[in-house]
Amino acid sequence: MQARELIENPANCRPHVVVLGAGASLAAFPNGDAQGRRLPLMCDLAELIELAPLFASAGIEQGLDDFEAAFARLASRDDLASTRAHIETRVHAYFAAMDLPATATLYDRLVLSLRPCDAILTFNWDPFLFDAFARNRHIAALPLVYFLHGNVRIGACDEHPQPSLIGGACRTCGKSMAPVPLLYPVGNKDYTSNAYIAAAWSDARKLLAEALTLTVFGYAAPASDAGAVSLLRDSWFSRSSRQFEHMQVIDIVPSAELHLRWSKFLPTGHLHAIQGFEDSWLSLWPRRANQALLHTMSTGVPCAESPLPQTHNLRELQECAANIAAHEGPCAGIET
Repeated sequence: MQARELIENPANCRPHVVVLGAGASLAAFPNGDAQGRRLPLMCDLAELIELAPLFASAGIEQGLDDFEAAFARLASRDDLASTRAHIETRVHAYFAAMDLPATATLYDRLVLSLRPCDAILTFNWDPFLFDAFARNRHIAALPLVYFLHGNVRIGACDEHPQPSLIGGACRTCGKSMAPVPLLYPVGNKDYTSNAYIAAAWSDARKLLAEALTLTVFGYAAPASDAGAVSLLRDSWFSRSSRQFEHMQVIDIVPSAELHLRWSKFLPTGHLHAIQGFEDSWLSLWPRRANQALLHTMSTGVPCAESPLPQTHNLRELQECAANIAAHEGPCAGIET
């Protein structure tokens, strides 16, 4: 199938679900945010945000290069609740101050490469995905986005958990949006108490159950997320044995390690491991990835690639995505 034919004849497909971890944001912003602020990972978060004195005041001075383990030790003691609160406040403030660069970013490309029947499930606290969605929402119909561990940009009403910018008002009842809490790295995270997070996980499970394709980008499935990974896997298999579906993992770790990490998601081994987004199905066939994959699977004939331009000019990128989206009608997604 030629690129023009694929673009001009869109078909409704089951959802393409993308799971994002911290590695995706690091790949998108290797030089930091608009002001050059570095994006922390769990291995350098304590150092970058200068949390060592706070941990030291709680008697935790070693192993700060593993923020997950250090924070879990802190959280296990009720008498250190005030220190934990100070650390959480410092972390939230650092991420909230980060700004999206004015140029076209990988996250702009990501949100523009998916349709409203698709979804992004992110574990990241940083604001970049939210901000990329906000500045592209007028260009084309964009995918559903769920912040499964909270996010520094979003607030939600307790009664109507549709997210919005912190400080805004609920479109249903007019109440002020309360910040959605960040879920920190402890072994048993609470996915039910907060209305938004509970609703996000409920929708995420439905989308994973119906998904045709799963892309995991920069998510390491750490030990502190064992419960989340189990929920993802159970949802993925809830309606299908996954004999034919495909999974793509974008990560810089060796392919053999990725196959071992995600083998429980693919009984037939249909896993495609790559190191960069530019080689992904979403990048090669933006807004048509599932359609291109289905065509190849059913005919044995590949589709010609139709990638968005490799440009730093945001307007140029948006115009190209808008031209693709102009051929689309309503997207028949699932009810969430």
